[in-house]
Amino acid sequence: MRPQSPSCSKACCLRMSRQSLHRILAEEQPITPATALKLARLLNTTPEMWLNMQRAVDLWQERRRLADELAGIEPVTA
Repeated sequence: MRPQSPSCSKACCLRMSRQSLHRILAEEQPITPATALKLARLLNTTPEMWLNMQRAVDLWQERRRLADELAGIEPVTA
């Protein structure tokens, strides 16, 4: 089936494996710049939108992981 076909799967249209797409949707794999470009093209959005969402998730995860360590850091005052 041709990727341009209206009936092709989203993974096929993105030219990536179904497994890769599933891992992204299951939040097991991050959105890379290449994937952001493909999603933006397919869904008529921008790659920046996808990368910003990925960045937000990454920061949220790190904030949770480092919560105790961050709590022990005193801010510098001027």
